[in-house]
Amino acid sequence: MNSKIAALKMNAKILGLVASLGFFAGLPLTAPARADVVTVNFDALNASGGAITGAPLTSYLAGFGITLTESSGTSVGIADVSNVYGGGVIGATTGNNVLMQSGTTSPASYTLSFATALLSFQFDTVSNITSNLLPAWSATAFDASNVTLSTVGNSSLSVGGDAQTYLLNGPGIESVTFYGNAEGSAGFTNQPIDTLVLTTAVPEPSTWAMLLLGFAGIGFMAYRRKSKPALMTV
Repeated sequence: MNSKIAALKMNAKILGLVASLGFFAGLPLTAPARADVVTVNFDALNASGGAITGAPLTSYLAGFGITLTESSGTSVGIADVSNVYGGGVIGATTGNNVLMQSGTTSPASYTLSFATALLSFQFDTVSNITSNLLPAWSATAFDASNVTLSTVGNSSLSVGGDAQTYLLNGPGIESVTFYGNAEGSAGFTNQPIDTLVLTTAVPEPSTWAMLLLGFAGIGFMAYRRKSKPALMTV
């Protein structure tokens, strides 16, 4: 009988520990997760001799945890604005380089996928210096299940204008797809863009401490159960 009582007391202690861990895990952390921000402006490469495409572009984007997928019949590359239609047509928001898609296929699209899910994705459109006709376009953020999180763009052809900043919000952005439709008239296959800003969440030390506390509790329970003596039959 005494062994049964001792076992019941031990089970009560374990249940109390579990309840305590559950209570503390439910408390708000003293500090929220901080944001880690990475900016990609494409100006680290020299595109004055021609657009940077293929393996060099893939390698450059991989350095930021980005994978590029292009629609067939098109090519995405980093271009120096001074080479676009002889120069003086569009303007970058930083430096001279922009990311743009070219080709005869329309509509066209390309997707940027991220090694780490994003809280948000920001980008700039280029300034249109000579009022050249730009395509209808959109940029859409998707989660891991390919569910749309947010979308921005212009559903019709447009002429000219200053550079604009657009923001796609998550959390959980796994990819962003840019879609363009020149409708047989625009001078660009897709909207040229510049200055990407990738924002991810980084757990604070208090978050890791809470996780470690939870693992310690689970380990303690497993140890006590393993070392508990077998109950006597009376």
